[in-house]
Amino acid sequence: MKKISVLIALCAVLFAGCKARLQNTDGKIKIACSNAPEYDWLLTVTGITNNNIVPTMIVKNGSGPHDFKPSETDLALIKTYDLIILNGGKSDIWILEEIAKANNPKQRVLNFMELLELNPETDDEHVWLSVKNAKIMVQAICDEASLLLPAEKENFQTRTTKYLKRLETLHIEYKTWLSKYKDRTVIFCDRFPFYYLADDYELNCYSPFDGCTADSILTDEKETAVIEKIEELNAKALIVVDKAKERTAKSIIHKSINPMSDIFILDSMEDASLNQIFNGKTYMKVMEENLENLRNYFSK
Repeated sequence: MKKISVLIALCAVLFAGCKARLQNTDGKIKIACSNAPEYDWLLTVTGITNNNIVPTMIVKNGSGPHDFKPSETDLALIKTYDLIILNGGKSDIWILEEIAKANNPKQRVLNFMELLELNPETDDEHVWLSVKNAKIMVQAICDEASLLLPAEKENFQTRTTKYLKRLETLHIEYKTWLSKYKDRTVIFCDRFPFYYLADDYELNCYSPFDGCTADSILTDEKETAVIEKIEELNAKALIVVDKAKERTAKSIIHKSINPMSDIFILDSMEDASLNQIFNGKTYMKVMEENLENLRNYFSK
């Protein structure tokens, strides 16, 4: 009976989170995040049951930032948030435009691509896929939330410090494990949103697509290029970002003369939905699984 009671209580909490936008928000701090990792971090810093905050994920329902088309309601809501946490890349241009139109002097904006010291030679917006970047971003969320709710600053920082230690441990694990492999070349037959992770751990990556493109259709020309790269490097496995692309990967494997059979998934988390987050798809879990899949890939 105790297990059932706990489960019912947890479901009630999660349901309350999903219904947050339908509740009376008078007097509460309204914080919006442009994507799933930011939303997960916000809940981590402030607590999932914080009664003083109404959290919102702007790009919802797992549509992904590249495919998301804001409704009139989405556009109108931008001006109502006390704090907007966004990536600040190409996919967030519409949010930045609505912020400028609203011209709300009380609204705070945390733009990660402005906050971070990024390589000017890349326009990759998937900055959260660097664990080192994640540490900076999580602390920034804590600082902003503390400004809005100074009475909870100590609690926010306590949660943040604990989480930052976990991120540092994860970073060390990535660095330790991946440094063991002399050849750290990864072949994608899908989009490539992992520039920052690859840069952190000196991975050599090949993909037929740019990192920030919404296009993931493998033309005959691109498919041939992938096959040639597989045979050139004598690759033993392939990487996909979207599980739906496993069928494409299998087709490439079938056409290649190189003997291989393994396909691994690296999850960018950009398509994660609210339901997935509430069911345990956290940034930490995703990045731990990505490390495990990279280890398996290089062990082939």
